[in-house]
Amino acid sequence: MESGPNNSNKIVQKARRWLADNLNVPLGRVKLVSIEQVDWPNSCLGVYEEDMACLLVITPGYKLILSAGEEEYELHTNLNANIIFMVQ
Repeated sequence: MESGPNNSNKIVQKARRWLADNLNVPLGRVKLVSIEQVDWPNSCLGVYEEDMACLLVITPGYKLILSAGEEEYELHTNLNANIIFMVQ
């Protein structure tokens, strides 16, 4: 798997677009606050919701904090950001 700054930029762009789409706001309003590479404890990327089935397997990915206006949002992704969960 590709890693480094180029991959991080791709992750940030995917996460920004995901959040903008989910909040129904322009992409330009969504800004990166922080990004950290993380080994999640399960396939649900450390996010627990009712009726969610998770495999207990270490899943590498990223923790991102994004802002849209005055609000901040915590997103968890897998390594290529094909899976994105927002912490509620």
